[in-house]
Amino acid sequence: MAQQPEKKPTESFKEKIKEKWGLIAGLILLLIIVSFVNGLVALLLFLAIVFCPKFTLVEEGTVKIVVRLGQYSKSLISWREHTIDEDGNVIKGDEVHLLGGLRFAGFYWIDDIYQYKFRWLSLELVDGQEKIVFHEKQLDYIFVRPDVYPVEQKGAETKPPERIALDNVWLATIRVVNPYKALFRAPSNWNENVLSKLEALLRGWVGMHDFDEILNILGTKKSAPWDDLKDEDLLVEKFEKEWGIKVEEKGIEIKKVTPPKYIEESASRQRQQELEAAGTAAATVGAVIAQMSVARGKTQKEIQVEIEKDDNLKREFLDIAKDLTIRQMGIKGKAYVDIRVPEGTGGLEKTILEALAAFARMPTGGQSSDQQGEGGKKDKQSKQGGEREKAIQQGLRVLGLE
Repeated sequence: MAQQPEKKPTESFKEKIKEKWGLIAGLILLLIIVSFVNGLVALLLFLAIVFCPKFTLVEEGTVKIVVRLGQYSKSLISWREHTIDEDGNVIKGDEVHLLGGLRFAGFYWIDDIYQYKFRWLSLELVDGQEKIVFHEKQLDYIFVRPDVYPVEQKGAETKPPERIALDNVWLATIRVVNPYKALFRAPSNWNENVLSKLEALLRGWVGMHDFDEILNILGTKKSAPWDDLKDEDLLVEKFEKEWGIKVEEKGIEIKKVTPPKYIEESASRQRQQELEAAGTAAATVGAVIAQMSVARGKTQKEIQVEIEKDDNLKREFLDIAKDLTIRQMGIKGKAYVDIRVPEGTGGLEKTILEALAAFARMPTGGQSSDQQGEGGKKDKQSKQGGEREKAIQQGLRVLGLE
C-alpha cells in the first residue's frame, strides 16, 4: 500500500489562515447585517413616532381647525349634508365617513388641533326667571350650525322729541359660515365683537322709532327691524364677507323692553282704567237690555238681535248706554279717563267703548276750586255739555249711525 506524501508545513499554515479570515469576514458581515437591521428598525421606530397618525372626534354641527407647525392646515367638519369648499366656506354637500365623527387630523409632533378661549352670553331659565348668563371656556372646535345669542342694551333712547331711555334685550340668530375667517380674520373673540357692533346698530334703529312702535313689535312675528337692517354694510360686507359670520334671515328680534319706572307706572294706571271702562260698559249693556226687554215685553236675547239689525233701535240703545256709562264712571270718580278698546272686547260692549273713545276726556262734574265764581262754574258746565254732545255725535259718525 503506497504511502501519501506528507504536507508541507507552509501549505497547512496557509489553509489555517484562510479559515480564520473567512470566519472573521463572516463575523464582520454578520455585524454589518445586524447593524443595518437595527438601524432600519430604529429608523422605522423614529418615523413611526414622528409620523404617527393622529385622529380626533368632531361633534355634529361643529368644525375643528388643524394647524401644522403653528400654521393653518385644514378644517374638519361634522355636519350632515354640509362640507367645506376650497375657500373654507361651509356649503351644502355630502362627506362619506365610515367611522362617524372620527377624523384623520394628521401626524403627531407636527399637527395639532387649534384651541382658543371663547366668551359668550346665553339666555337661560334660572330659578324660574330668564336671565342672561356669561360663559368662558377653552374650546378646540367652533359651532357652524345656527345659534341664538342675547344682545343686552341699556339706555337706548327712542325717536326725538320723545327720547325715552329703554333697556332692551334682543335675540340674534348667528351662524359661522367660514370657520377660518371667524378665527383668524375676525377680531379676537368674534362673538363679543359681532354682538357689540350689532348692539350699536340696533341702538340707532331704536332712535328712529317711538315707544309705541317698538311695543307693537314686541312679542309679534313682525319682521322689523330685520327689513330695515338686512342690507346694512355691517351685516353683509363686514360680518359675512370679511369675518365669515352670518346673521340669519329675520334673525334679529326684540325679546324684552323695559321702560323707565315712571312709564311703567303710567302704563299700569292706563291699563287699569281701560279694564274698568270695559267692565262698566259690559254691566251697562246688561242693564239697558234688561230695561228695554221689560218695556217691550220681549226676551233679552230677542232685544239684542233687534238692536244689531235695527239702526234706530241701536241709536236708542246707545243713547241710554252711553249716558249710564258716563254717569257711572263720573260717580266713581274716574274723571278724564282716556278710553281705549281693550283686545278681546266684542259685541255691544265694544260698540259702547268705541263710541266713548271719541271723548278726549270724560268730565265727572268734579268740584271747582274755591276761587272759581258761580259764573265760571256755569260757563264750564255749559262748555263741558257742548263738548260732550259733540263727542257723542262724533262717536255716532264713527259707528256709521249718522
